[in-house]
Amino acid sequence: MIDSYTTRRSLLTGSLLLVSLVTLFAQSPSDKTPSAPLFKDPVFDAPADPTVFWNYEEQNWWMIYTQRRANVRVSDLAWVHGTAIGVASSTDGGLNWTYRGTLNLDYEPGHNTYWAPDMYYEDSTYHLFVSFVQGIPTKHYDDKHDILLFTGASMWDLSFQQEIDLQSDRVIDPSVVRLADNTYRMWFKHENAGYTTHYADSEDLLNWVPKGQAVDTTQCEGANVFQWRDSYWMITDPWYGIELYRSNDAKNWEKQGVILGGVGQRKDDTAQGHHADVVPAGEYAYIFYHCNPEGSFGPNTSWDKIGYRQRRSVIQVARLRLENNKVICDRDEPFPLLLNPAVN
Repeated sequence: MIDSYTTRRSLLTGSLLLVSLVTLFAQSPSDKTPSAPLFKDPVFDAPADPTVFWNYEEQNWWMIYTQRRANVRVSDLAWVHGTAIGVASSTDGGLNWTYRGTLNLDYEPGHNTYWAPDMYYEDSTYHLFVSFVQGIPTKHYDDKHDILLFTGASMWDLSFQQEIDLQSDRVIDPSVVRLADNTYRMWFKHENAGYTTHYADSEDLLNWVPKGQAVDTTQCEGANVFQWRDSYWMITDPWYGIELYRSNDAKNWEKQGVILGGVGQRKDDTAQGHHADVVPAGEYAYIFYHCNPEGSFGPNTSWDKIGYRQRRSVIQVARLRLENNKVICDRDEPFPLLLNPAVN
């Protein structure tokens, strides 16, 4: 239609202005506001511990997560064991997610347990760090817990590399970043040290040297570290919201407060946020977390006694912004979400 006006400059200018206004309207925040919940697992109805990253091979966004089995009739603690790592992908910047199945993590025979994945990408290689428990324990949590490393040029074709030696047989929830000196640091939950967050350093992503406790908070899980607005940030899940820390060197941390505590007003956002991941995006950052809409979990929860309604969980997303040097997270605030493609 615009071509039909090219004989008259004034009409062309008006038409271009109209097109610009239409485009602006089409990209208004209302059209880019993420739904709540953002994602529900269509098989077992209990996604947890999300990690969100750009898939260079497929050129889309991926979410991998612990696929808890809320709707399966199993005894005691079996619903939080025997879990695979679920996969969902988004081609529209994180607004809509399609369930893609589960990762093929062939470590040892049998039906085993995989929890809390973390993905680090470098040199055209995906490095998947994931928590592992042998089999499907039903009565207790004191089985051997390990962190495994899988690598591959494709997330669909990962090969087991090794068990990460952290000098303990009770470690889960890895989070890995590269530091300014091109070495690597991993944070993890040390269950034999009071359920505290510890860290280890590496020069090659294979061999790790434990360094001790990272922050003084006790009884927490799901530490996740990211860089945003010229600082390192750490989030942890102490089961009353998401605790937030800030650092200049990824070693000395200053507590910033708690976000995603209490309840939200959006659909299925009616409990505190749990075990989250953050995607920085310039001025803003986006926090992806799981929420149990009809149950609040903590260190004293009788996980073996609760039913489907308390077990089920969803993935939600909220926006972080920095105001007066303080992180603001209003989970009820509508916001536009459009994750930009990553570049090598």
